Amino acid sequence: MSDNNRKVMDVYASPYVWNATTEAAGSVIAAMRQVLNDKIDKNEITNAFAAIRPPGHHASYSWITGFCFFNNVFIAVVQALLDYRKSTTTGAIERRSQPLISTNRLNGRTDLLRVLVVDWDLHSGDGSIRILEKLQTRGVLLALAISIY
Repeated sequence: MSDNNRKVMDVYASPYVWNATTEAAGSVIAAMRQVLNDKIDKNEITNAFAAIRPPGHHASYSWITGFCFFNNVFIAVVQALLDYRKSTTTGAIERRSQPLISTNRLNGRTDLLRVLVVDWDLHSGDGSIRILEKLQTRGVLLALAISIY
């Protein structure tokens, strides 16, 4: 089944949905940037936790379902790929002098360090799987660990 023919299920909207979902996605991007900037500026590894709802692992690049409008983790992953890279001389993470503006430009240029996404839930993050597959067709190497308990 193609994503374009998929029916929207389990998604309810209110006048507040747009603000809530964009704030959630922005929070995950801010957390990712904090961690990577600390690594670049202070050479220390920090961590971040974004307590957001909904998490978004059912949302794909072209459909919403399972109470998820945006796939917040993969929004942050793609933003990281566009904003940062691995230095060709030192191997350290660095900011791109000119961030890429589209994943179409990533073709084989996955010069950020490895990315691991851990999806720990009662069921599969089907949207995350679809996004991962799409990114891999563009030469992006990511790992998705799904834990169902």
